[in-house]
Amino acid sequence: MHHRIHFGSEHGFDAAVDEPLLIAGLKAGYALPYECGTGTCGTCHTSIREGTVIDPWPNAPGLSFGKRAKNGVLLCQAVATSDCRLPDALSKKREEFLPPVRSFEGKANATNETDDVARISVALDKPITFLPGQYALFKLPGVAGYRAYSMANSATTQTSLLHFYIRRVGGGSASPILTSAIDLPVQLVAPLGNAFLDSGSKRNLLCVAGGTGLAPLLSIATGALELGMLREQRVDLFIGVRTPSDIFANAVLQRLVVASAGAVQVNWCISGDGQFADWKGKRGMVHEVVARVIEDLPERQVYMGGPQPMIDAMLRMLLKSRVKRSQIRFDKFS
Repeated sequence: MHHRIHFGSEHGFDAAVDEPLLIAGLKAGYALPYECGTGTCGTCHTSIREGTVIDPWPNAPGLSFGKRAKNGVLLCQAVATSDCRLPDALSKKREEFLPPVRSFEGKANATNETDDVARISVALDKPITFLPGQYALFKLPGVAGYRAYSMANSATTQTSLLHFYIRRVGGGSASPILTSAIDLPVQLVAPLGNAFLDSGSKRNLLCVAGGTGLAPLLSIATGALELGMLREQRVDLFIGVRTPSDIFANAVLQRLVVASAGAVQVNWCISGDGQFADWKGKRGMVHEVVARVIEDLPERQVYMGGPQPMIDAMLRMLLKSRVKRSQIRFDKFS
């Protein structure tokens, strides 16, 4: 059973009875506003002009009290219980170059990288194409709602295998399941995200990650190599972790350095207070290290991934260094 979602004109799409309006609209090719896709950022906030919806997460962080008081909803959470009308301003179609958003079935398997980070491989039921830096929404057995995780591999050509790096969160409902997965059946909606590689840019790339925020940046660096961008451009990749024992995916990164003939350079930044006598690499918060090391910041195309405090610190530093906002890409997950 489906409900018809329209914009007050001939434009519209069908949404399944248990399908969030955002997912249904994106799959139908509409450029609905969003960033996180999971209820935390508030970018997809709107109003329902006609019809009724249910909200499975009425206290979602992205729906502030003021928005809630005005009968606002988050498209990523709202599920139609009747035919509905959305504001006409949302009826714009997605850019044609964007890969289509689709639903997938898959089997997930985890391999431990550190004590709390695992590499998750998901074999899909059909091939997918995505832009380097995009993410997928996971629906897991017994877990309410969706979880967003960025692909770590590239798909400049179709693939049926996706890789993710996920940190196990104590008390979490999704990450403990995924980081211990053995042939776990999962449902995915992908690809999503707007912080993808700008393949037309001629600028050198600066990629800055905090922890498992490395995943989309690894995808971006790999995509830049596969597309031939690194014949004339370079990628400086900075990854912040607390201790040397938190380093992960290093073998994959070193293979990328070799494959790019040194056009990709990897810099691990240790922020913990310990002595770490054997550590010869960079020390300090990752945004501070970047500010010290990169001398041509205003000339870079910048990509970021990681916890929101790191993103905020990087953004302040970049704007203070006169990097144009149009040269900075990241997806807001909180």
